[in-house]
Amino acid sequence: MSGSIVRVEGDVERVMFRWLKRPHYNIKDKSGNIKVIMFTSPAEAVRAGDRVDVLGIVMRGFFNRKKPAISAVSIRKLQ
Repeated sequence: MSGSIVRVEGDVERVMFRWLKRPHYNIKDKSGNIKVIMFTSPAEAVRAGDRVDVLGIVMRGFFNRKKPAISAVSIRKLQ
């Protein structure tokens, strides 16, 4: 599935590397967990517990090359 464009809606379980302006998010939806990586700061502050919509491309994870991750183009909070 690497290279596929995806849209995921889920809950943020954890936020990492926010201080580098390249935040990583652990997102959980009904199918499981996936890591979402942004290479720029998002337009709005996203925190653990927020429900979000993510648009990006599936790639291999940085820290675990066997697990997929999403290189996000956008992440936005849902109401």
